[in-house]
Amino acid sequence: MQKSADPNLLLAALQTTCSVFAICDTKGAVIFASPQAHAVFHEYLPKHSGDLFNALAPAKKDDIMPSRQDFSHGGEWSGHCFIGGASRDSASFFVDVRALRDAGGSTFGFLFLFDPKARDSNQKREERLNLLGGLASGIVHDLNNILTSVLGHVSFLKLALDDTGSNHDSLVTIEDGVKRAAAIANQVLDFARGSPAKQRPVNVSMVVASGINLLRGSLPKNVQLDVQEGMKDIYVFGDENQLSQIFMNIAVNAADALPRGGRIAIDLRSVTLQRDPDLLPGDYAQLTVRDNGIGMSQEIQSQIFEPFFTTKQRRGTGLGLANVFSLVRIHRGVIRVETVEGKGSTFQVMLPLYAVQREGLGAEALGAQSGKESILIVEDEEIVRTVLQRSLEHLGYEVDVATSGREAIEKYERRTKRFDLVILDMMMPQMGGDEVFLRLQKFNPEVRVLIASGYASDVRTRNVLERG
Repeated sequence: MQKSADPNLLLAALQTTCSVFAICDTKGAVIFASPQAHAVFHEYLPKHSGDLFNALAPAKKDDIMPSRQDFSHGGEWSGHCFIGGASRDSASFFVDVRALRDAGGSTFGFLFLFDPKARDSNQKREERLNLLGGLASGIVHDLNNILTSVLGHVSFLKLALDDTGSNHDSLVTIEDGVKRAAAIANQVLDFARGSPAKQRPVNVSMVVASGINLLRGSLPKNVQLDVQEGMKDIYVFGDENQLSQIFMNIAVNAADALPRGGRIAIDLRSVTLQRDPDLLPGDYAQLTVRDNGIGMSQEIQSQIFEPFFTTKQRRGTGLGLANVFSLVRIHRGVIRVETVEGKGSTFQVMLPLYAVQREGLGAEALGAQSGKESILIVEDEEIVRTVLQRSLEHLGYEVDVATSGREAIEKYERRTKRFDLVILDMMMPQMGGDEVFLRLQKFNPEVRVLIASGYASDVRTRNVLERG
């Protein structure tokens, strides 16, 4: 028979344990807390404090922590909680709550096991996200300057060269690749900074056409790409980058399903639905991507939209189709899959058409406009400044440049004939674009300014826009 433990030995053991825990009586008052618990939560765990249940608040809105009365009947609960109130400014930590019962089954207290590592990891996660946001902002800013220069020179060459022949096709391919790279860079920035999607009327035909140009250069020679002719001017209301993600993820998955070659068919059209189990009656853009590859079993098909599920082993993250599913929902659409193992798969995306299309929304581009007006370019990055100057001069404009805010103000104030337009970069050292704008506006209230910035949501940019 086991000997009864010496209470003093038990207390000594509890006081030296590395665990973070507290023991409460049936009213929730703390009767013992480990030294580590006092060290981490000292302001909330004094001996004989009030009801500890009232001091905990689940970190997730959907979580409901049982009341002390519920626990009196036995049971346990675990989850991430705030302590001392649901303060979203403080980090949460993991807690495991259990009822303590005697040999007769009666509850005589409660045990609260805390995991301070969860608290630390949450704090570190926030710090990492903040660091990532700052790092991503700097990287994307520099990368966008490089991509702007490349895209600008490509646009300049398209204007200067004949629009037929192999040179033009190469320029279009480079242009599509740069735009795609810029979209990916800005997706990183949007993720890191939590930027909302920029929804507007989007010609999804152009999005798909751009994606097809990228695919043609990356598909192996044994994969045939069949594209429906005449996919023109089909508009939806959404975010262009996200719509591109939807198409590219589906198309790349189709290519991955053809390890020994095969055929991918892409079809985009507008359809009118009268009866559909998932969609309201109306007009929709219908995108279909069909392959004759390896297909999927029913078991795999049921999991393809689950986060982190992948059949690509080391090459896949399991986030591609999960992201597609989420983005389609954001655009108020549905995605459907038909597949037969060994015979291929068909993905179909249905998105509501944008109503303005039926009112005659025309082509997006009117062509390059020439002119003779005078323009001042204020840009500290030489690669961006040079391509802007060269392109505008090619179109007939009189162009002057300033490499800093102070130089811009000096040139603007010295010039006897005022500039018709100032193209102003917002992110510059020493004097930012917002300060330059205010100085120019004070000198000339009628100054016309075009903001060129990769930070449309930046506070300084919004302040300038609000001043007209």
